[in-house]
Amino acid sequence: MCMSCLRQFAGFALPLTLACAPVAALATDPPVEIPLDKPIFTVTYGCDSGQTIVVRYDNSNAEKPTARLEYKDRTFKLYNVISGSGARYATEQGLAPDKGLQWWTKGDGATLSEMLMDHTAPEPTLIETCRAKSAE
Repeated sequence: MCMSCLRQFAGFALPLTLACAPVAALATDPPVEIPLDKPIFTVTYGCDSGQTIVVRYDNSNAEKPTARLEYKDRTFKLYNVISGSGARYATEQGLAPDKGLQWWTKGDGATLSEMLMDHTAPEPTLIETCRAKSAE
């Protein structure tokens, strides 16, 4: 490639790259710091659907951690259950009869799923995919 062509390309590419840099920086917000060192704390999550979920985690009894989840003007008490990674909470009380809820967090991300209350039931159905917006 000729030198004048390179200079012409560089003269165009650099301003375009710099102009787009602020937009790229806004595309991903920094992760919210979750105060895991506190026995009780609240995290507000923003979901891909536009919904907001507020969860109050209570680890004051290390043997029985719980989470109070507020979703669509309803409150659910969930109990910590074994998970391979992250923190997983579940309850038999759900959005519909015979369906429970599962809240699974990892880092500042979380998913809310609905599950049939039957040992032969299929995998839980994903309801929301969320990311922490604030924590206190």
